[in-house]
Amino acid sequence: MRGLQLSVKSGSIEFGDEIIFRGADFTVNPSEHIGLVGKNGCGKTSLLKALTGELELTSGAVSNSGFKIGTLSQISLDESLSLEDCLRSAYKEILNLEERLSFLEANMGTDERLIAEFSALTERYRLLGGYSYTGEYKAALSSFGFSHDDLEKPLSSFSGGEKTKIALLRLLLSSPSLLLLDEPTNNLDIEAVRWLEKFLSDYKGAFVLVSHDREFLDKTVNIIYEIEHYTLSRYKGNYSAFSKIKKQKYEEDLKRYKNDRLEAERLSALIEKFRYKANKAAFAQAKIKQLERMGPIEKPLAADNKTFHSSFTPEMESGEEVLYTRDLKIGYDKPLSKVSLSLKRGERLAIIGGNGLGKSTFLKTITGHIPALSGEMGFGHLVKPAYFSQDSASKISSATVIEEMLDAFPKKSPAEIRNILGSFLFRGDDVFKEISALSGGERVRLSLCKVLASRPNLLILDEPTNHLDIPSKEALENILKEFSGTILFVSHDRFFIRQIASKIMVLDGGVHFFDGGYSDYEENYSPEKASPASSIKEKKAPQINVLKEKSRIERKISTVEKNIEDIEKKIADLKASLLSEEVSSDYIKLEEISGLISLEEEKYLSLMTDWEALSEELERLKSI
Repeated sequence: MRGLQLSVKSGSIEFGDEIIFRGADFTVNPSEHIGLVGKNGCGKTSLLKALTGELELTSGAVSNSGFKIGTLSQISLDESLSLEDCLRSAYKEILNLEERLSFLEANMGTDERLIAEFSALTERYRLLGGYSYTGEYKAALSSFGFSHDDLEKPLSSFSGGEKTKIALLRLLLSSPSLLLLDEPTNNLDIEAVRWLEKFLSDYKGAFVLVSHDREFLDKTVNIIYEIEHYTLSRYKGNYSAFSKIKKQKYEEDLKRYKNDRLEAERLSALIEKFRYKANKAAFAQAKIKQLERMGPIEKPLAADNKTFHSSFTPEMESGEEVLYTRDLKIGYDKPLSKVSLSLKRGERLAIIGGNGLGKSTFLKTITGHIPALSGEMGFGHLVKPAYFSQDSASKISSATVIEEMLDAFPKKSPAEIRNILGSFLFRGDDVFKEISALSGGERVRLSLCKVLASRPNLLILDEPTNHLDIPSKEALENILKEFSGTILFVSHDRFFIRQIASKIMVLDGGVHFFDGGYSDYEENYSPEKASPASSIKEKKAPQINVLKEKSRIERKISTVEKNIEDIEKKIADLKASLLSEEVSSDYIKLEEISGLISLEEEKYLSLMTDWEALSEELERLKSI
């Protein structure tokens, strides 16, 4: 693996007058797990294409010293093969070894040369995973939603989406020394994402991964490259570490900028005061040189987090019961699930589960887009629902953005509509774009704009974060956190679910409910105990041991309180040191200690947030 390196030196990509990025330096070393992040349209996919030679740099150079690169676009599926033969073909070296070992076993007899070769190849076979590769691809298949019966099926019998997942698996299992992956979690359910997470975190080779999934990035990468303001920056650590370091760096740069400006103003004032006094001329000249040495003082660029925003309240408050279903069988030609639930005002219910088990079907059924197979359902008193569907977000139309909104809200004036669209980043001539010309992210924004502008008290959302970049996801999270109504949503984005859900409903052939949000689901749900996908029966979530859980929470609170005390003492000591003569007269030390105080205060606020959450959870457990 030594000597392997892929690099871009001073790379730029421009399309006419449009700059994508410029002066980029990018390096991949052996075993580095790299996440490539940035807003939609910043050039992440263009950079990946430049690394493979699919797209030529406008300037700069790409060099590859020995990496064998694997990309999804390179995978060509022979549709006459069975699924098993397709996946086995990823293990070309192992299969060749099996063939040679079989020959040697049959022919070596007492030939010492062949016996030695057999021994050496057996060790090589072991090191390559020859004794475990069959279990590896079968486990992967199961996590990606395929059954044992699918192994013998020809690839031609699978859907387009299934073939994409098969191609991804084929690529991963072939283990090139460098993987380039562009949004690999698209169309994967949570269990498949978890398998992919484990696979990539254990991957011995290197990979470059484009993703907007924050939890996936946190669990798989150890280097982050960000494209922002047309430049590329490298950070050590996962996504959370990058976010923290980036914020701290900006605050430090801003503080330095302000201090430099003050210093420049001070020097300028001294120069102006003494430059025309003969006995102070040397002093003034020294200050002039000092000011020149400071060079230009440029304000640091703030993070490019410009995204949509909305502040809306429901038109009316609903009754206590918002939605009920009783033995509601959902499906098309056959039942997928049977759901009984009572959704109360203010609850935020996330629906999760494997692909094809009825999550979107349930939403389509309760919104009247498809009929129920049997059972009852209904909305409560004064419930005003609004439905965001995957179909509406992928709509192709020759209508313009403003025409679409005027048609949806005929009582609003064009000026009112333009104000609403402006808050979702459709400004100026953007409102006259045809919907068919919008990107995936723009269509999602337009659909969300229509849903929220109707001022519902029940939001029904089907994968609302698809095609959104991270700033847009964070914006949507903030909107939903402030929403005073009820939310029912389907999502595969675990970070998003953690932020929004107060309850979880799992569809796995049966139905499971968890009242403590995603953390409760993670602690108490066991996929291996789930009912087969073919059965339809309702199960209750496993009961937690309340006394044991209270004890666990109390221990956590005690630890957090101890940490709070330690930080309070540290902050007090640092503040006291600011008053000492040694520090108060030293500008550099003042700045350094002030920075340390800021860092400790951030930790203090984070710990206080944890303490409040744990205390609320303890009170809830005491009431059980």
